[in-house]
This record gives sequence, C-alpha cells and structure tokens, in this order.
Amino acid sequence: MSQRRRERGPVVIDTGVFGADLVPGSPLTVLYEPVIAGRPSLISFQTVAELRYGALRRGWGESRMLKLRAKISRAAVVWAGPELVETYAKLRVECEAAGHALAQRPHAEGRGFKSHPRHHRIQFMGPRFGGVSLVGGSSTGGM
Repeated sequence: MSQRRRERGPVVIDTGVFGADLVPGSPLTVLYEPVIAGRPSLISFQTVAELRYGALRRGWGESRMLKLRAKISRAAVVWAGPELVETYAKLRVECEAAGHALAQRPHAEGRGFKSHPRHHRIQFMGPRFGGVSLVGGSSTGGM
C-alpha cells in the first residue's frame, strides 16, 4: 500500500457499500475498494441498525453474524447528537450551493442520484471536516 493512501483522511461509508463484502458477488466491493482501503472508516448508527435488521430478517447464521459484528467493530460508529445534526444541515446547504445531488431530498418527486462513485464521493476539506470523505452506494440521495 502506498504512503499516499495511508495519509488520506477518514471515510464515511454508506450502508450498502459498508456491507457489500458480506454479500457474495457484490460489485460495490470492487468499485469502492480504492476509495476505502487503508483509511479509517466511519459509519452511522443508522448503518449499524440497517445491517443488523437485514441480517436478522434474512436469517443469517452464526458465522455470518460474527463477520458482521467484527466488521462493525472495526469502524467508528457515529451517534446522533446536536453537533452531527448541525454538521448535516450545513453540509446539505453547501451541497445545494455546489449543485451536488446530496442536497436533494431523498424522495422528493421520485428524485435521487445514480449509484455510481462519481455521484457519491465528496471530499470535505477544511478544519470543520478534517478531510473526511463521504462514500455511498444507495440509489436514493440524502444523508
């Protein structure tokens, strides 16, 4: 792994991308590996809940559940709070001003954004974001 890759900042990972390698044959694993590899992972508490819900609903066995728990334990889980809510609101305004799809309301008039890395990679630079990237693979917009 190159020195440059290790120096990149943390990455916030969407549910579909974070859990992709737990689904055999998922194309998201290969697609997003270059963006994620060697970087600290941040996931939302919502991602943890969605992954656990999906696993329970599909009746995953003990082995697969252990893999899920281990994967979650390697990521930093971001819990909701006033600071996160404020950051989200400011980010959405900045995305809207930049014309980025993350500014769209997820279900407004059936709009969303395509599941493609160029639509889901944003570099947040400056002291407020500390060089964090957001990576997602869902078919609808929003955060």
